[in-house]
Amino acid sequence: MTPPQSDQHAGQSEAERLAFILNHVGAYVFAKDLDGRYTYANDMVLQLFGLPREQVLGQSDERFFDLNVSDALRQHDRRVMENGERIEREERNIIQSSGEERVYWSVKLPIRDPDGAIIGLCGVSTDITERRRAEEALAQQKALLNTVLENIDGYVYMKDAQRRYLYVNSKTAALYQKTPEQIIGKLDEELLSPQVAAEFARLDNIVLQLGKKTAGEESIAEADGITRHYWSIKLPLLEGDAIEGLIGISTDITEVVTLKNKFHDMARLDALTGALSRAFFLEKAETALKAAQRRHNTLALAVIDLDHFKQINDAHGHQFGDRYLTTAASAFQNALREGDFLGRMGGDEFLIIIQDANATQMARSLSRIHAALSRITLTAPNGEELRISASIGAALSWSDCDIDALTAHADAALYRAKAAGRNCWRAYDAAEDARLDG
Repeated sequence: MTPPQSDQHAGQSEAERLAFILNHVGAYVFAKDLDGRYTYANDMVLQLFGLPREQVLGQSDERFFDLNVSDALRQHDRRVMENGERIEREERNIIQSSGEERVYWSVKLPIRDPDGAIIGLCGVSTDITERRRAEEALAQQKALLNTVLENIDGYVYMKDAQRRYLYVNSKTAALYQKTPEQIIGKLDEELLSPQVAAEFARLDNIVLQLGKKTAGEESIAEADGITRHYWSIKLPLLEGDAIEGLIGISTDITEVVTLKNKFHDMARLDALTGALSRAFFLEKAETALKAAQRRHNTLALAVIDLDHFKQINDAHGHQFGDRYLTTAASAFQNALREGDFLGRMGGDEFLIIIQDANATQMARSLSRIHAALSRITLTAPNGEELRISASIGAALSWSDCDIDALTAHADAALYRAKAAGRNCWRAYDAAEDARLDG
């Protein structure tokens, strides 16, 4: 019997719809018999081979692919048709007509007859060449970046918006004495001391709250007691307008900071005696004087000359002269109260500021300094025993004086101490010093 015409039209229409779907699924759809010959190929397969359907059907893959390179394709087909496996694999094929390599994600499964016997296979292959190339390029870039980050002379790290580590290079991991795996996902508070964690959080929070690049110095006190200093640059990781985290690069600047501090100390301290330098002493003295005047308080300034130092230096040599100066400066320093300070003006001249002093307290401090010197004896290179002696002049500040005027009063008192035979101290006395000036 001949099927009704309506049934024929329905079957034809269904076949056309199926063909349309298979030609527009965006993938290569095909079927093969047990000999590997194509029994079906959709339009995308035909376009790939550049041939009409009649020149594709009945042909095997040797006609279209270089199977010396694309042998995995044949092996996968064999597993499907001999073992009845469903295969989902990546396949790399060399197109014979162009020599181009293309990469596909292929799904292949057996076709069975009504009795369950395998009579061929069908497959769907999606071209993932561009995606794979992008992934390979990304992997190469990642490997290159990782090589740079692992060999850069700096500490590189990434944190999320909660300040949990997303990445650390090996140099950062070594600093924390942990593996990267032990650090990823952790907060600074879980890895470092509270003080260091708070130090790191300071710059982190600026970046995460304001979404702006920031830079600054950060310090870590290590277990051996040494403090290391780092210059850190931190930038926000943005996704649209949202701050997703930060990336930081820190460089060890400990040597630079140490050198800076050394030069800073050199500018502030006298290299020989350790007393304050002239410039820093006068700066500090001016500050102390203004503070005392604001509090309606007084301080004392003392000028000290070592007696006959030039003759001692000339007679016994500069090396002994230096020892004489350093010994005297040490005695002055040890006799000072906390808050008082000593400066060297040059040669054998020293100045002392005695804070919060009235006449009685000034006299007590000067007597203590003078007594400290009197107990010191130095042996000169020729065996001679020498006692250190000094002449001291001192003056109390008043409400509208400056350091120059106060020093002038102390100098006048010093002149009077020298006139009295040296090795003593005198306080400024307006009437007495005016008489001597006259």
